[in-house]
Amino acid sequence: MTYEEFLDWADEDTLAEWVDGEVVMYSPA
Repeated sequence: MTYEEFLDWADEDTLAEWVDGEVVMYSPA
């Protein structure tokens, strides 16, 4: 997945971050 694809996939409510070419998901608090 590219950063551009990540931006297309994620939305404002997505708990995820782009780190070194990988998507890091966060669990809801």
